[in-house]
Amino acid sequence: MDNACKQIKKIANNIGVKFITVDAYCHSRGFYLKSSFDYININNPKKAKRIAEKNSKKTILMFKQIDRL
Repeated sequence: MDNACKQIKKIANNIGVKFITVDAYCHSRGFYLKSSFDYININNPKKAKRIAEKNSKKTILMFKQIDRL
């Protein structure tokens, strides 16, 4: 993940990238949170946990700002 983010940051200004987005499986959200990603359009993170417990294939949108890399 770190290497991919570094490569994206190198070319971000040239191609106009402001964010990295992922469609993460709910049960993997902890990995992305540790990598400084944040939720898109979620008001209740506990709800994401409940969804993940019920359906391992459910995904959640997350993002990371390039200038925070």
